[in-house]
Amino acid sequence: MHNGRHWYDCPAARLYVMSEEERQAQRRSFAYGNAAIGNPRVTREMIDMTAERIDAVTARTLDVKRKAALGWFMRLLLRLAKWFIRRYTL
Repeated sequence: MHNGRHWYDCPAARLYVMSEEERQAQRRSFAYGNAAIGNPRVTREMIDMTAERIDAVTARTLDVKRKAALGWFMRLLLRLAKWFIRRYTL
């Protein structure tokens, strides 16, 4: 609290949008701080290595989900096209 006000009372703080790099740095800092409380042998390098592994797995998972969603959408379009052709060409 500064001068009787909290940071969340500041309009500029509410409007600020963090970049992806800032968000990633904040996540890693948060993870390090919480892990280091429970185990002082945890290092920032461990947190960085784990974060990179999680990011790699997440990227692969999202890629698979995108492909599945695209496949579903293409099948739907194909069914609609077949329906449209049957309906309006006979």
